[in-house]
Amino acid sequence: MLETVSRVSTKHPTLPILQCVHLTALEGGTITFKATNLEIGVEGTLSGKVEIPGAIAVPAHILLQTIALITHPEVSLKEDVGTLTITTKTSKTSIATQPADDFPNLPVLEGDAHTISGKNFAYGIKTVAFAASQNSIKPELGCVYIYQKKENTLTFVATDSFRLAEKTVPMANMVLSNHILIPAKNALELARLAEMMQADSQLTLSENQCVLSWDTLQVTSRSVVGSFPDYNQIMPKEFSTHATILVQDVMNALRRTNVFLNKFAQLTLSLAGGALTLSSKGDTGMTEEVVTVAQEGADIAISVNQKYLQDILTYITDDSLTVHFTGIGRPMVVEGVYDKSLRYLVMPMNR
Repeated sequence: MLETVSRVSTKHPTLPILQCVHLTALEGGTITFKATNLEIGVEGTLSGKVEIPGAIAVPAHILLQTIALITHPEVSLKEDVGTLTITTKTSKTSIATQPADDFPNLPVLEGDAHTISGKNFAYGIKTVAFAASQNSIKPELGCVYIYQKKENTLTFVATDSFRLAEKTVPMANMVLSNHILIPAKNALELARLAEMMQADSQLTLSENQCVLSWDTLQVTSRSVVGSFPDYNQIMPKEFSTHATILVQDVMNALRRTNVFLNKFAQLTLSLAGGALTLSSKGDTGMTEEVVTVAQEGADIAISVNQKYLQDILTYITDDSLTVHFTGIGRPMVVEGVYDKSLRYLVMPMNR
């Protein structure tokens, strides 16, 4: 529990308390661990023997390292005048603490909670979060956008304006009236905890916060108030060419073209006569890799950022993928041959 909670603690130049984990011992034997970086907060509980109730704030990394090196199954923690003493049968360690009252309170959300599949929620986030913007100029582009597109599903979307990933996952009995915008870094931590808990969770929402909770763990994330781009307006409706390719063939080709990429990571895709040529050219040389495809439609050639194409391959569950081309200088869409729950749009590069 300590390791799970303390991951979000962080060094802060003006708020040193954020380096700490907050421990509360309650009558009845409940011990609560809390940590936050003001963007995301985690609170967990476990049972123990409490002789004197109280609360302390302890530097998270020091406490975690100390506990990790203890081999005895039981430890005793006692606080006295700004010092936490950790005792086992063979060791005694003292750690300086900070005032527990300085630790910020985690938000408490009221309202209806949605029961969701933690596994599917995590899957949706992890499939698209890589496409979120790393730039903070437009906060909504640095988020994972979550909304209900169809009944009994949730749709997850992320974009940096150069590529866009959309994943729809099953979510039984889910009714989500408003969208959620969660900063991508926070969303990935929510996904990590949801996978770790391996159980359905409760999702509670407010205007600027969202909470995932289980019996012994609760994680609260800041959400962004804003409007996500209406991406359906830029999703192509008609295509001029389709190419179906084995995913492994594309991976193998990209490993070789990666050697000669220029500083813009420019990859040229040339489709003609049932063969796709992937080529890259840099200061040290160039390479062309030819992959056999099932082609429908006209021949075409476009350039894209290789990283953008490479990023999606891990998340395609089918053996083959289909690239849908809309024309020279226009975006292309990648999806699995059978699994249509994932769509990935890539904008072309200027030659």
